[in-house]
Amino acid sequence: MKTETKNRIIAYIKKHNQARVHEIVQFLGISNVAVHKQLRRLVESGVLNKTGKPPLVFYNLPSKLQPDNLVASNKRDRQSNVKKIKNWSTDITELKKDPEAYAIWKLQQRINYGLDGVKLSRSELFKYWDRLEIEPDSKKYLSFLLWPSQASQPS
Repeated sequence: MKTETKNRIIAYIKKHNQARVHEIVQFLGISNVAVHKQLRRLVESGVLNKTGKPPLVFYNLPSKLQPDNLVASNKRDRQSNVKKIKNWSTDITELKKDPEAYAIWKLQQRINYGLDGVKLSRSELFKYWDRLEIEPDSKKYLSFLLWPSQASQPS
């Protein structure tokens, strides 16, 4: 699943509290089939809830972390759930005691979970590149942006 599309769907639902397929199709400008595929994956991974019955089906964000959301069917889903749990369970007050660790954590959060309107710092990306724990696709894309003349500079 393309991370950008996934993040745009989540951001739209977060902003509107819930959404129907046709609203997301109009917002993203992609096919009905593509939206259904993305939504199915988001529901299966526990990122979204699906409520209602056709033709009135709504998608929304879970109100809280539920044990059912932690069950993953494959290794990639399990890794994704671990990232979510790590994000929700981080004690920021402890993390802030180590400014470098906090800077890396914030950078990872912005990359993995959304920027919240904040631009990434190019200098921080260069500084912490080897220590970032981000999704492989995101790392590959950022690598391309940071080192455009070198197709596969550090991964």
